[in-house]
Amino acid sequence: MKAHGRAGVHSPFLYHLCDNVFPQRFKHEEVNAIQKFRQKLLTDHSSIDITDLGAGSKRGKSNLRTVSEIIKNASKPHAWGTVLHALARERKPETIIELGTSLGISGLYLSTAIPGGKLITLEGCPNTAQKARQHVDAFGMNNVEIRTGNFDNTLPVLLKEIPFVEFAYIDGNHTEEATLRYFEWLKAKSDSRTLLIFDDIHWSPGMKNAWNQIIRDSKTTLTVDLFRLGLVFFDTRLSKQHFNILL
Repeated sequence: MKAHGRAGVHSPFLYHLCDNVFPQRFKHEEVNAIQKFRQKLLTDHSSIDITDLGAGSKRGKSNLRTVSEIIKNASKPHAWGTVLHALARERKPETIIELGTSLGISGLYLSTAIPGGKLITLEGCPNTAQKARQHVDAFGMNNVEIRTGNFDNTLPVLLKEIPFVEFAYIDGNHTEEATLRYFEWLKAKSDSRTLLIFDDIHWSPGMKNAWNQIIRDSKTTLTVDLFRLGLVFFDTRLSKQHFNILL
């Protein structure tokens, strides 16, 4: 209810996103192909034994789920996948970090946007990661590396391997403590070129608290609440502002 359209945005940088980037997000061949691939996976009723290291699901306690169920209830909806694709396409990072591979759908939106770059995606569940690898290969993407293990172990190792964080999408372990911990680690390797994207920022009171603390952090400059996604920039050329944007 507090969100603005592009007419309410005064930052030229953000106006560019609202005027040129987001409106084009459905018009790329890659995202249409991903949507068709998603529709195909909705008919896959094979089961996966899920190892959940995060906040868990709001849809039940069983660890056994079908591919179609995960695609329908847990994978990134197409409309939001196109936002990830558009942002990655605009920023053109050499490397994207993703926390939370799931079945690889969000990774397809990200990796197809940077054909000359690389996506390194981290997943806690070995069985899910294996299925994601099959999906990424079936879609023909060879610029995706999937690493399996607890984020608390795999993310610090990855951050030591790269000079700085260009673009990171955080969609795993939706607890306040974990979200803020990952933010601090990523922030330590950030600079003016960095974009962090947090998923499900209004998923729970804890996630809302974490998002509000990120907004107030002294190093962040521009922050954007898209309701489902939260964007965090560290560009010192931008004044410290927060926007709620309705797409």
